[in-house]
Amino acid sequence: MLSLFVNKLAYTAFFLLFLFSCHSQQNTNSDASSDEIILPKIYCDSTLRLKEISISEALGVFYKSQKLENISQKSASTLHYYVKNSKGIIKYIKVDKSGENEMVFSDQNGDSNKTLKTSEKIILGAMLQDEKYLYKRWESILENERKDFLQKRDSIWQILKQKHQSVKIISDIRSLSAQKKHLKNNKSVSPLSMHNFGFAADFAIFKGNKINNNFDLYKPLNQLTADYGLTWGGNFIGFIDPGHIQLFKNSAEMLEKYPDLIFEFAPYYDNYQTWLSKMKSWGKEHKARDTKEILKVLINKKLNKACVCNDSYGFDYQSFIKGYFSGNSVFKVQKDTRTNEMLIMFDLLKNIAVLKLDDETIVYKLGVWKKE
Repeated sequence: MLSLFVNKLAYTAFFLLFLFSCHSQQNTNSDASSDEIILPKIYCDSTLRLKEISISEALGVFYKSQKLENISQKSASTLHYYVKNSKGIIKYIKVDKSGENEMVFSDQNGDSNKTLKTSEKIILGAMLQDEKYLYKRWESILENERKDFLQKRDSIWQILKQKHQSVKIISDIRSLSAQKKHLKNNKSVSPLSMHNFGFAADFAIFKGNKINNNFDLYKPLNQLTADYGLTWGGNFIGFIDPGHIQLFKNSAEMLEKYPDLIFEFAPYYDNYQTWLSKMKSWGKEHKARDTKEILKVLINKKLNKACVCNDSYGFDYQSFIKGYFSGNSVFKVQKDTRTNEMLIMFDLLKNIAVLKLDDETIVYKLGVWKKE
């Protein structure tokens, strides 16, 4: 127990010495003199309507929104998801927290299509249950890549051990709560880290019970990471992290390969914009290239997709909900959701989105993201 305490104390000292260094998004060795990234300005056009909307696009309207966070303490056990497209055709999906008892109906006549993509199931489940580790949520998609990363990490570890028997892996997968704590305490500038997805690790060389902070000891990681196709934190711009290695150059590169993960990054769009504005005001925009690359990915994903223009106060959502269940369609049997069941409804004809959980209701008027 004492040994664990000492190691933890040592790691804390190491972390403080290299403040802001364990997040990947802001620090990669981007060339400040490379082509400038121009980010287009976008706005929510409430005069436009969507013809269709994907599951990730629709649920992204509510996911991690402040209003949903305020009522999410009431953990829902089942999600009922309805979308009426521009032709008036309704798609209904029902899924419970276990991922079982899934139902999918593709039109009002009850014709069923029970095929959902793995990523769609993950995103539907994310509305019902917070996950301590994002990697666990996305494991079925990321596990092969993580196995490859772990093999490279362990190979590098064994090589380092030949020179320093005391070298240890002190950080691997990071929880969301830990990342939030780093952000709150100004130990990170990024809401999400590559650690959250299992694609980063931190080495430390110990001298007795203390971490040796001599930068030169970690320099071999420069060549080793290059040999194994990884990125070394010692080459980060701004905040050096000599013990850090990661699979991708930065998070934008990770999102290019795994675009489904944009669902997790999109709620933090404003955070990235705020940080970029701060760096500009400090005259350090050239050190925010990775943030600009993430924003570029997020903006490209947003364009021509659904946005929330404003709250629709006074909207008669009860009549709106009842309107879904008129006639003799198969949806009529689903009209009464029980306690702890979440109801999400999109009507692209009315440009309205509704989320209902017990006695709480969120109503949004929709628009489409466009360039200024």
